[in-house]
Amino acid sequence: MEAYEKAHALFGHVSELFSVLANAPTALSGWVDLLRRLRRELAVEPRLTEPAIITVARLHGNGRIAASHERLAAAAGVETRLLRAAVAGETDGLDADERLVRELATAVVGGGAPESLVRRCQSRFGVRETAELIIVTSFYCMVCRVTASMQVYVDLPPTRPSGD
Repeated sequence: MEAYEKAHALFGHVSELFSVLANAPTALSGWVDLLRRLRRELAVEPRLTEPAIITVARLHGNGRIAASHERLAAAAGVETRLLRAAVAGETDGLDADERLVRELATAVVGGGAPESLVRRCQSRFGVRETAELIIVTSFYCMVCRVTASMQVYVDLPPTRPSGD
């Protein structure tokens, strides 16, 4: 199956979520394509997207997604202090950009960002980057809801043995 192969190529394994989504192959194919682009082709930096994703997961009570993105964020070079703040839901020690992204992610989870917040983000990050932040956080709202509704976990990526 093409979508299954795409998922394996992207992550090096096929998660339980992708196995369940394989029951809807058209949706899985589009999901994997979008996820690949969200992981590799954004203008906005992982230092902002990954803590936003962890914030979404925390607000949805999805520790598995939060944990998998802590690992992905660390691998992308996101500072430990940002990850700890996102996991704990704290804003102490965050700079203005990081607080603004946290506010945006929280608003998206709550039902949508008000126009004034979107304009502040556009002014600070640009129109494209703001759109990407909204899309990423919205996508992960969907991931949280799909995994909860289908009662599946997002498998943690396999760890490499030390020395590799």
